[in-house]
Amino acid sequence: MIDIKNKVSIWLANFTTEEKLEEYLEFRYSELEDLPRSNFIDDFEIEYYDEDFQEAYCANNISSVKELLDPISYSESFIYKVGDTSDSQCNSVVAIYNYKYVNQKQGTDNIQFLGVFDYDS
Repeated sequence: MIDIKNKVSIWLANFTTEEKLEEYLEFRYSELEDLPRSNFIDDFEIEYYDEDFQEAYCANNISSVKELLDPISYSESFIYKVGDTSDSQCNSVVAIYNYKYVNQKQGTDNIQFLGVFDYDS
């Protein structure tokens, strides 16, 4: 079993509004499926994660990666591990705590996987 304690998986994205980001992440429940789905889960071929450990937001404008990560929980413990990404053209971030994304899919047109980082709570 993969040890996921104190791991955070991060994605960077561009969404026109906070509502569009929320809609993208929103879990859908179906009688035909055992686990909830979302556009995000489908895009990244994720089986399941606990949405209680998800944090996401959409900034008002394009920001550097470090500016996007700064307000999220525990970022001070891993933000220094993020490489030079000053050319980023993103305005949104999705963080899933106690989850290690291991699939190979790196992104879509508007959302890219940044990486998995250790964090201190």
